[in-house]
Amino acid sequence: MSAVLGSVIKRRSTDFTDADILIFIWRWKVVSTSFLSIHFYGTELNQTGYRKINQLLEKKWIEKIMTPGLKTGTLFGISKLGFKLIKNDLPELRAEGYKSETPIHDQKASACHYWLASLCTESEATLLTEAELRNINIDSYPEPFPKTQYHRPDGYIAIQKQNDTKEVIAVEFERSGRSSSKYEFLDSFYTRDDWYKIDKVIWICDPMSRGQKITNEFKRIRSSVLEKSYFFSFDDLVKKDFQATTIPGTANSVTITTVLRNNGGRVGTGLSLARFLCEMKAPFISPRYQKMAKDQNTHCI
Repeated sequence: MSAVLGSVIKRRSTDFTDADILIFIWRWKVVSTSFLSIHFYGTELNQTGYRKINQLLEKKWIEKIMTPGLKTGTLFGISKLGFKLIKNDLPELRAEGYKSETPIHDQKASACHYWLASLCTESEATLLTEAELRNINIDSYPEPFPKTQYHRPDGYIAIQKQNDTKEVIAVEFERSGRSSSKYEFLDSFYTRDDWYKIDKVIWICDPMSRGQKITNEFKRIRSSVLEKSYFFSFDDLVKKDFQATTIPGTANSVTITTVLRNNGGRVGTGLSLARFLCEMKAPFISPRYQKMAKDQNTHCI
């Protein structure tokens, strides 16, 4: 399966290889044990996912992400050796990038992007990640994603409508401010509809105050991009999940499920965003269970 065309919902299958896992990690830049386990094993509390991470580390196909503000050994990225193994399985590349430059941003942005698409029903949502936008030749971008390097959001989601067309949603994760000229640039990117069209923009703000500042910038230049923009607080999404509503004072006051629902399309509740962000190195095992397992091993012959 192509690294670009894979459905975000398709998981919990036993028919996958180490190469499939490495491609998944390359697509999302950084993963936690819980993120990988949810996708491939159906739950973040999975010993198999933990063992798989250790196996890939031992083979030096992935590596631990070390960065200030992050617990040691909780996030992982593909290594130079791991990228070399999967390079020929990827679509045509314009750049051979595989390392995360901003691990904490990428962890949060990737988890949000994946989680948003997972709220949609199976076979309804396809997506393009920031790593794919950055590294893959634009001619390899699948329809209906914009084939341009003019601007790269943190990812796209394409949702199937009931009339057999697809709605394109851009995901922007905002942690720091931009210059006024940058917002003018974003206005020109998101408002054009000649040779590509972006239907909606989901802005995930960390902190929440970023949402109002972005709104004010677009109002200053009288941008029509606000008509298709939906601003959410990252903390609110973590706490309220699919019940989270847009930041007060910004455009379009709705819930996240309303943004993803199209012409009566189904949107599920899925797993909570917090579970994708879990930074446990391994599944929790209670002392009682540890003792039970030890007793069982003692009596084995």
